[in-house]
Amino acid sequence: MLVKKVVTISLGCSLLLAGLFLCLPHFVLDENPKAKTRYDLCLIAEALIEMHNQDITITRYRTITEFVSAAEKDGILDRNDENRFIKDDWRHPLHWIIQTEPEQLVVIVRSDGRNGLSEDGEGDDISVIVTLPKRGKAGYYLKPAN
Repeated sequence: MLVKKVVTISLGCSLLLAGLFLCLPHFVLDENPKAKTRYDLCLIAEALIEMHNQDITITRYRTITEFVSAAEKDGILDRNDENRFIKDDWRHPLHWIIQTEPEQLVVIVRSDGRNGLSEDGEGDDISVIVTLPKRGKAGYYLKPAN
């Protein structure tokens, strides 16, 4: 009888994406605004979770610009140009939406996608939905998933 042990190694998205970013030729992201926007949204989500874990009150940031400035000042995000994390890779402004629920805070950061039109998270919009619970583990997902 063969017994197979399964070991699960959990890596944060930022580590995984950072590894992918370093392994992939830079032109893959440079020439693919959708991939670059999704990558940046994951980095924003990781920064939100990090700040939440440090007990920083996320609701004090009324705009994505305020959040990015604070995260950059705290050394959590590093921008290589002034529009990074403020606009998507098509140069459309990112939307910052905070939903307060009884047991958690939900932050949605949304790109209007290639067409530049807000479709409330549908169509070609790209969103990261970050769940910051009062108790338990924070998490996020991208919409659409691929």
